[in-house]
Amino acid sequence: MGRRRTGLRDRGGRRWGRDGVARSAPFAWSFPFGAGIASASGHYSAVYQERGTKGALLEGERVVRELNRSYYRAPDYDYPLALGRLGDGREVVVRCPDEYNVLQKTRTRRAASG
Repeated sequence: MGRRRTGLRDRGGRRWGRDGVARSAPFAWSFPFGAGIASASGHYSAVYQERGTKGALLEGERVVRELNRSYYRAPDYDYPLALGRLGDGREVVVRCPDEYNVLQKTRTRRAASG
């Protein structure tokens, strides 16, 4: 298992650790993501356009899935996205992928069968 990285990153190739120190990031995004969040466990994070329609769910530095939301009202409201954990320990993504006013919960990992 690889080393787990934590902290915030910017498009310029810098990342900030929990200690607040800036370091060089191992990669940079070519897409203009402007915000990010991390799960409480630190296993997952997400980057997204704050007032846009695109995002990406990450496990460490690996993209797990692309995140999208409706264009309707996207410029008017921040990207509705949260990472959480259910009572049984499964980690989930909560977002509005289809309609701007309907939250949906999905697992962070896809089932092996599909």
